Amino acid sequence: MKFAVSVASGLIKTARTKGLRTTALPGQRLLHATRLSKKSISVSKRAAVSVLIVATVTLASCGLVFLQTGGPFPNQVHQPPVDRLEARSGKATRAGPVKLPTARTTPTVVATPAAGAQANPRAAPTAVPTASVEQFWLRMHALQWMPVLDRLSILPPAERDDPLFGINDSLAEENGIAPLFQGIGASIDRVEVHWDQVEPAPGDFRFDRLDRLFTLAAQWHLNVVVVVDGTPAWAVAGSDRAGAGLPRGLGAPALLPDGSVNTDNPWAFFLSRLADRYGKRVTAWEIWNEPNLPTYWSGSVADYARLLEVAGAVLRHEAPGTRILTAGLVEDDGTYLNAVMQVLCPRGTCATPPFDGVAWHVYNNPEDILKVAARTRAILARYQLHPPIWITEANVPVDDPSAPADAVVQPGAASLDEQAAFVVQAYALARAADVQTVAIYRASDEDEAGHYWGLIRGDRTGRPALFAYRTAAEWLSHTTFVRLSHPLPTVTRVQLRRPGEQISVLWSESSAPTNVRIPARATRGLLVQQTGASEPIQAVGGAFLIRLPPAPPRTPPMPVLASPVLLVLPGADSPTPALR
Repeated sequence: MKFAVSVASGLIKTARTKGLRTTALPGQRLLHATRLSKKSISVSKRAAVSVLIVATVTLASCGLVFLQTGGPFPNQVHQPPVDRLEARSGKATRAGPVKLPTARTTPTVVATPAAGAQANPRAAPTAVPTASVEQFWLRMHALQWMPVLDRLSILPPAERDDPLFGINDSLAEENGIAPLFQGIGASIDRVEVHWDQVEPAPGDFRFDRLDRLFTLAAQWHLNVVVVVDGTPAWAVAGSDRAGAGLPRGLGAPALLPDGSVNTDNPWAFFLSRLADRYGKRVTAWEIWNEPNLPTYWSGSVADYARLLEVAGAVLRHEAPGTRILTAGLVEDDGTYLNAVMQVLCPRGTCATPPFDGVAWHVYNNPEDILKVAARTRAILARYQLHPPIWITEANVPVDDPSAPADAVVQPGAASLDEQAAFVVQAYALARAADVQTVAIYRASDEDEAGHYWGLIRGDRTGRPALFAYRTAAEWLSHTTFVRLSHPLPTVTRVQLRRPGEQISVLWSESSAPTNVRIPARATRGLLVQQTGASEPIQAVGGAFLIRLPPAPPRTPPMPVLASPVLLVLPGADSPTPALR
């Protein structure tokens, strides 16, 4: 039924009348306004015309039957487009149909309550449908529920398991968004867990929604990064405000001498319940959101360091081997991270820090990925620490002419093509910076209250950035970094390689088209646009001459976001770029 209602919602949004958009006030920070609105749920989304609901529920119910029974066409497989080198050369030979992967064991939801825990009884584990991502795509094509699928083809499984490619909130919609993103390369979904929603009163744990999300994650083979924040009103210390306030009892020991969690520390107890229930299914825990901004954290730097210490102690005790990330910082020059480290490691050394990775949020300029990575490593090197770096939110606010009437548009917002350019550049530069994961914020426009810059619109059509995401996953997954260079003053080149292929990602910041000469031993290769379109290219005089598109005009301080071009050449172990 949940799925059926989401289908109805999508169709209703398609029929919604669009009007004039609202323009943000000068200087308004769209990024932070967006974060504040995440918990709101539009009443209009839940309103539906009864006749349309009945028709759509019937259609979607058939889809659920298809998912669980194999549907009326279980033997069909998706045929990928003929878009590789031989096809573009006039040899229309398919690489063959995408083979359905062999069955994979789905993790079982273990429902064993902790001794003496104050909690609601756990529901029995939900049966996970056996449909694969490939089968889901086929059935959604048949139902014509998601228009964007008409323009996409699913990637092979080998290009859908690279931890570099993450997304925010694809599972949160509890509809077809998650398997769509897994099909175009996402291997990680970042899920927000708001303490005040999960435990609105002491001991009143409401896990139903999270149970469903983790069941979906197992079904679609998505790893989960959990970000935990939001102090409930009952747990706030003193007169501090709920949500961003300092939890009371934070100074109390996280664990008692007998190894049990200290119930006098509500933050510790809440985390212990989460870890007990979901610990084995969480890839990483991100501790709070943007504490360097007063909007999300009213405590001091020392308070946040203590929050992180308690989290580290509890999560490592309850879920050994788990990975713990610092909160994602944004618009920070390293000052906050440096201050936290001074509290955690006052003597200049930190043998066992309470985290295993450092998270950042990068908006507007993909080159900031290089900067925050270098800054982080310089700070932590003083403490002989070298943890991986995660970008758990990344995007650029966009001005979409097709956005709904209540869209808020920031002055200087990017165009649709510039947002697509941001995505490809971000993943190329993340590879150059040796970043663990980049999770685009966010998957879709659901419940964004006027801030519409997800990769999928509410009407289930895709923005160009969605296709750029697929392009990046197809060509940059499982690559290793070779070199970052500037063949011309305005041109950036990121060189990568993987078995059988050498890949260069190039873009120009010039306002005019730019010709760049790339020397190579190969005589032919493949030129790929950020849209995914590709064509063969021949070398002339031992080099490839590539014409890069002009960069769109931008007003400082907004960065230039030029469309990248990918040059794919055969590797030393392959005579031609591999066909897949």
